Amino acid sequence: MASINGTIALISLPAIFRGISINPFTSFQYLLWILTLMKYLGI
Repeated sequence: MASINGTIALISLPAIFRGISINPFTSFQYLLWILTLMKYLGI
């Protein structure tokens, strides 16, 4: 069940960033945030 939730979060990240108008690859801070989130989710 946890892997399903992690997969859903990973798949939905592009739509979330598009919705709030943030490109995580333009700023190093956002990229670190994504990597931390992925590590926390165990992806």
